Amino acid sequence: MTKNSSINLKRKEIIEKTKKQFKKFVFPSIGAMWFFSLYTMVDGAFVGRGLGPKALAGVNISMPYISLLFALAILISVGSSNIIAYYRGRNEEKVANGYFTLSLVLITLLGLGLGALAFFNLDFLLRFLKAQGEVYTFAYDYLRVIVPFSVFFMLAYNLEILVKADGNPKLSVKVGIIASLTNIVLDYLFVFVFDYGIKGAAFATGISQVLGTCIYLGHFLFANANLKFRKINASFVHIFKIIKTGIPEALTELSIGFTTFSYNYSIIKYLGLDYITTYSIIMYVNNLVINTMIAINQGSQPLVSYHKGQENTSSLRELFYLMVRTSLIFGGLFFVLCLVFSKTIVGIFIDQENLELFSYSVAKLRIFSLGFIITGLSIVASGYLTASKHPREGLIVSILRGYINISLALFILPKIFGPEYIWLATIVSELVTLLMVTFIFVRTLDISLKKDLRALNRA
Repeated sequence: MTKNSSINLKRKEIIEKTKKQFKKFVFPSIGAMWFFSLYTMVDGAFVGRGLGPKALAGVNISMPYISLLFALAILISVGSSNIIAYYRGRNEEKVANGYFTLSLVLITLLGLGLGALAFFNLDFLLRFLKAQGEVYTFAYDYLRVIVPFSVFFMLAYNLEILVKADGNPKLSVKVGIIASLTNIVLDYLFVFVFDYGIKGAAFATGISQVLGTCIYLGHFLFANANLKFRKINASFVHIFKIIKTGIPEALTELSIGFTTFSYNYSIIKYLGLDYITTYSIIMYVNNLVINTMIAINQGSQPLVSYHKGQENTSSLRELFYLMVRTSLIFGGLFFVLCLVFSKTIVGIFIDQENLELFSYSVAKLRIFSLGFIITGLSIVASGYLTASKHPREGLIVSILRGYINISLALFILPKIFGPEYIWLATIVSELVTLLMVTFIFVRTLDISLKKDLRALNRA
């Protein structure tokens, strides 16, 4: 066998092995994230159908706070998960366990602190989020119940990510199914049977988060888990390392809340408070799309970090191609579903008897969904860069996509072309981001390809 034939055979073996690893980690991650996304979608459906459009707008106004919880959870979870996977790839289990324990301590302290701060400043928070009139009342009642559960939102999210770093991604799907079904049953009982209103929907979500947290903790405490709790000797260096690694993904998650806030502000300014309901519906779908792309990242990143620890450049390149292809497939699928089933989707949240609002929401969902096709590209690029030890580039991508470009689009489009162009802001922002990301990422990928070629030549 010639040297080139041997290299090609080795390349094929690596690619097949990487594909199997990708499927094992990414698809359960997507499934878990879908069930995780159901928490807020189920609340929205029960609130919208049971209590009306104003109540649905109240839940929407509250979403930036929920996004902040998830963003802080991701900041610690993804940062520690990537570090844990890296050290496990180097067979340094003691170091990995230290970061595992540290992440849970940090999450608990952050959750308790943020929950207390928000609970005692709820009026200020809602006025900052632009809640007004009847929408303010609904948002206040919803958040007053949700906020005390803040630490469980963050712990459940943290543990769901760490279960994958532990090598057990299927458990996250099982827990997601159990918690989501619990949320659906409790939503129905609290909203329709016991007539607890929007507070009932909030209690249902909070209780399901507690349940998920308990199951995950049981896995690490009593099951045959690879990651173990151990006494930590943490320093600011360890904490900074976690935060530095997790910032790009945290900014991606926080961008959901920032985008929701920015859209709410622009819609109230240019179209009026009544149209917040339309964006509320779009937001639930958009969050599902974004969370799917984040799930591709979260499922892939332990693999990327692991192979980076082993300096396996062939697997790293294959993982990147798989991440891109998967994001394009799911992005295209979401676009087609929104185009074909837009009336069904809108009908989940509001009654068709409200004909004007229903028709308007259907039309705007179809326009907005154009951006779904390419949304995942910049997200997976940021995730790959971060996990492959390029956090600065990952951070730049996250800031461009989630903050700068969407802000500029929402500011410029309605001023120049008119208020209705607000609904095109996302697709314009994603296109501009994609151009910028291509330039940033090709340079990094080019370096990786050169390393890969040198590694194969040495084989």
